[in-house]
Amino acid sequence: MELRLAVEKNPQVMSGELCFRGTRVPVQLLFNYLDDDNLDGFRSGFPSVSEEMIKAVLGASAPAISK
Repeated sequence: MELRLAVEKNPQVMSGELCFRGTRVPVQLLFNYLDDDNLDGFRSGFPSVSEEMIKAVLGASAPAISK
């Protein structure tokens, strides 16, 4: 899945914070769970976020992390 299909920024949703498309789940929340090494907790807590969406966000962030 392309990143642009996985996320969206809408001023009417969560004050314009970057969220997973079609949800009110902020992308930053995924990274917070990763900091705690708890990806399974994120997936069970936010079932509206598909595995494909998660992979798109993590895949897009990998180049930025490796710099």
